[in-house]
Amino acid sequence: MKKTISTLILVLFYLIAFPYQTEFVVTEGVEYGNSGTLSQGINTLNGNGTITIKGDIKVNGNVTIPEGIELNFFRGNKLKINGNVTVTINGSINAGSYQIFDLDDNGTIDDCFIDNFDLTKDDGKVNGNLKNDFVIPQWFGVDDTGSQFTSQLFQKAIEAFPNVRKFVANGRFVLDRMLYLNQSNRYYDFSGATFIGANSDSRIMCRGNDDLWNIPSNELINYEILSGQSRDNLDEYQLLNTSSIKGSVGGGMIAIGKYFTKEDTFISPYSVWDVTLYGGYYIPRYKGDVAIGIGNAKNIEITDVNINCYNGLRGIAIQPPTNKERVKGNYAKLFYLDKWEYKIDSITTSKISRTDHIILKNIIQQGGINIINIDIEPGTKHYVKNVVIDNVIGHEITGLEHLTGEKGHSFRLSSQNDGIKIENVSLSNIILSYVHGGFRFDGVTGSISNYQINAAQNSDEEYVEVNSFIKNDRKSLEDALKRISELEKSN
Repeated sequence: MKKTISTLILVLFYLIAFPYQTEFVVTEGVEYGNSGTLSQGINTLNGNGTITIKGDIKVNGNVTIPEGIELNFFRGNKLKINGNVTVTINGSINAGSYQIFDLDDNGTIDDCFIDNFDLTKDDGKVNGNLKNDFVIPQWFGVDDTGSQFTSQLFQKAIEAFPNVRKFVANGRFVLDRMLYLNQSNRYYDFSGATFIGANSDSRIMCRGNDDLWNIPSNELINYEILSGQSRDNLDEYQLLNTSSIKGSVGGGMIAIGKYFTKEDTFISPYSVWDVTLYGGYYIPRYKGDVAIGIGNAKNIEITDVNINCYNGLRGIAIQPPTNKERVKGNYAKLFYLDKWEYKIDSITTSKISRTDHIILKNIIQQGGINIINIDIEPGTKHYVKNVVIDNVIGHEITGLEHLTGEKGHSFRLSSQNDGIKIENVSLSNIILSYVHGGFRFDGVTGSISNYQINAAQNSDEEYVEVNSFIKNDRKSLEDALKRISELEKSN
């Protein structure tokens, strides 16, 4: 008994004299990888506890934060990570909606978007098996007030912690480049977010390490004066006409899928899978922009989105990941300001890609050429199957002539006379008001039910075209044809 009491007294004395440390406070410092401020904190805490960061820490070497460590960031204090340096965080982060990572660009790889999809190749990086329930873009310095371009930093945030299932964005974000939701098994909660496309009629040109961003049109016309080269000798250049400084490449301001060039290892048939995009207000502001695009992907759900497309092109588009759009390997020769000549990328015709099991529901859109556009380039090996489109309201969809001069259908699902490449599509519960055209189907199988159309006064096209739209049952076909007949009689 006395021995036990003596032992307890000794243990108590040890704990009082040498208390177990649970927090390590940092006011500033430098981390070199195996030594420095963070390493000291990890060792002092024996891999378990909280490192409280009350000053900037410059990280010059790769370092790993173990599972038992929480990084507690006070507002205004960051990890400033050098180019080509990675901080691997296997623990957790405690921080609000403010910047905690400053990822330096080492400058060794050209960050021109069309040259390198991975905009962060040589930047400082953070990754690891983060223990947080969600990631937010503000940690990476993304402006949420709508006053600065955000795409490059936003892309870094998306790619940083692929193991974290949920990504949450709240605020106003101006997208100056295509934003790719390129991580599988991800739930994007954009219910508190507004995405605004950059409004630009600029041309963008990139070659080698030249980074000639946002060249105004009148300067590009005189490009031979700037560079000593003739406009007739620009095959080596890649040029863009866009809104989000590359706006319509790949499908819109935001694209679900991965961007590929002919130098990349093409992931076929799917580049991403199991992705949900929930919520958000989308404002494309350039006549060639689409709000949301889907590339070669599987098990995708887009729900509860509101799209203001009066200055944009389309709401939601499902299209092949590459075609005659402006991607690396598709060089364009500038004859004059708005005329282009393309070379089709080899990816287009040689690889099979698919977009399957898609749910698009609870969509409100005003303005634009189309609400939903599924467009398969002729000659490509791209296929779409099992698509549910439900609960859609569209208003003034080309009710007035669009900025491009185009007029179209609110729903355009087309294999472009190249067989049946779009299968098992279900459309239901759709209300269209003041629209130019209702539905156009070409090379599609599926069914349509419960829709209402109030056409625009200047509409001169059929409300519903069922060419090559093969119904799953005879009654659905008869109902559709009956509806078309009624609409024709009423006009």
